[in-house]
Amino acid sequence: MDDLHFPSIKFGLMVGIGGGIAPKVRLGDVVVSAPTGRYPWVVQWDYGKAEKGGEFKQTGSLNNPPALLRTALAKLTTANELSGSKIPEYLDELRQRWPRLVSKYTWSESLKDPLHTSAAEGDEGKPRETRVHYGLIASGNQVIKDAEFRDRLDQRYEGNVLCVEMEAAGLMNNFPCIVIRGICDYADSQKNKDWQQYAAAVAAAFAKELLHHIQPRDVDGERPVRGIIKEVHNDVTHIKAKLDGKDDIEILDWLTRTDYGPQQSDYFNRLVQGMFLLAQLHFETIKTKKTLKKLKDILTNIPTGQKAYDFAYEEAVRRIQDLDSDSKELAWLVLSWITCAKRPLTTEELQHALAVEIGKTELDEENLVEIEDMVSVCAGLVTIDEESKIIRLVHYTTQEYFERTQNRWFPTAQTGVTTVCVTYLSFSAFETGPSKTNQEFKKRLQLFPFYGYAARNWGHHAPKDEAIQEVIEFLESRAKVEASSQALMFTERFGIDIPERMTGLHLAGFFGLYEATYTLLELRRSPNRSDGYTRFPLWYAAQNGHDALVGLLSARRGIVNTSDTKGQSALSAAAENGHQEVVEKLLEIGADMELHSLQQPQAAIKKLLRSY
Repeated sequence: MDDLHFPSIKFGLMVGIGGGIAPKVRLGDVVVSAPTGRYPWVVQWDYGKAEKGGEFKQTGSLNNPPALLRTALAKLTTANELSGSKIPEYLDELRQRWPRLVSKYTWSESLKDPLHTSAAEGDEGKPRETRVHYGLIASGNQVIKDAEFRDRLDQRYEGNVLCVEMEAAGLMNNFPCIVIRGICDYADSQKNKDWQQYAAAVAAAFAKELLHHIQPRDVDGERPVRGIIKEVHNDVTHIKAKLDGKDDIEILDWLTRTDYGPQQSDYFNRLVQGMFLLAQLHFETIKTKKTLKKLKDILTNIPTGQKAYDFAYEEAVRRIQDLDSDSKELAWLVLSWITCAKRPLTTEELQHALAVEIGKTELDEENLVEIEDMVSVCAGLVTIDEESKIIRLVHYTTQEYFERTQNRWFPTAQTGVTTVCVTYLSFSAFETGPSKTNQEFKKRLQLFPFYGYAARNWGHHAPKDEAIQEVIEFLESRAKVEASSQALMFTERFGIDIPERMTGLHLAGFFGLYEATYTLLELRRSPNRSDGYTRFPLWYAAQNGHDALVGLLSARRGIVNTSDTKGQSALSAAAENGHQEVVEKLLEIGADMELHSLQQPQAAIKKLLRSY
């Protein structure tokens, strides 16, 4: 795969074959990476060090998959529990559409399981039903063909390993993905290729089923893989140059006449364990030390392992806290926006967000912050991708650190982001309502770079249990609500062909804002006003899985049993998106199961509705 030819890829499914750990799995089963006990989704079994007594200490584990894949996997697991796996259905489809592939990629009587000779087939010569297992996958850089070694490896991870394979270790840490493996052997001396093609087919069938649970709108918020790969490459290139650079040597010579370079290099190489980012951050810290003693102290106290990240970030934060008040305020605003953003922001978007003044109805361009200043005040924690103009944190561990410590550094950030977004959407320029043409709409996006992000995400930032004054004022303005809804629902395919007559309750229902909805209802705003697609606030709440809001709107006599212009009811919209709790809630309050899409419903919707 070449990222130059596929620049928009957001995530991947690592689909292939692997060796199973019997008797937990059988040939022809599927293993999907999932966290098990204290172990992550995938462990790199050959990355570590030998300690005294010959004991092997694990030092490598791989990054977790992105949230949209974890969510899709949870939905699929629930659907399988209700209706069973679709793998047999997809294999039947393969037989019908591509008969020439049947002999290679479907089960045949020639496939024998050496550990289950008598039970590998059913009573009528049919294959045992493929089972899907979720658990730990051990990835390494060499093939395992030894049962004794395989079993020792399983014991190392407390008997939690389900599958061993080779490819994930080289990719998963910097590539957002889930690992899916069809079991083709038992990683022992009997390893052969007999089951490989069938195992690949069942793994691919599972991947197809998983993709049905990923919504396009969820993918929009993910970073392109190309940017992640480039980030890693840039980190390596920049930090290697930094460590070897003449300017760094001159700084060290200025600090002390002692040739401290070899000791510094030894500390970084040994303690950072190959993470160039940590080396850069540590270097920024030691540059501030003015005496040899302080330099020795900081080098001696640099921790290892996971603590090394927190140490480096805490030191960076300390440098930010030492800045003048204006620089410190700007740094925390930049860091909070980047951390909390639902998708990566461009420099222009962030400039506009930071320039918003609460209570003002226009943007003062004299309040725009210089791009260089947004980066320089953040103590090396922020960088800009020159090609995409995305401003981001320097590493995924930086993002994890600030997400974990958000309540400590910027506890009210989400409310602040919400207020900025609705203030932007309340600018006087939007008092004219939605754009009349696609050209006019795109011009509006150019004039107001933050318009698209604010419209699509303000409600995701808004606290569900709090009615912010600026939010209510915005939702009470019909013209501004319609202008915002246009940007929220705009797609390149359909342009501005979106429902008209959207109200504040429609938007509150869409985003699941309980307190805002309650406030609007108390102001006697009707829950039974439909938009141009004959959709009511309850319909949007059901479509997006907001069960508490569905209950509130139905209690206020919100319309349940009606279909939109495409023939879809609130119940079928909830079922189609896999919102089990909403389906249960709607059925409890009397939703009609027979009222569904005028078109032939998808099989998944039928099965979900039949389960109640």
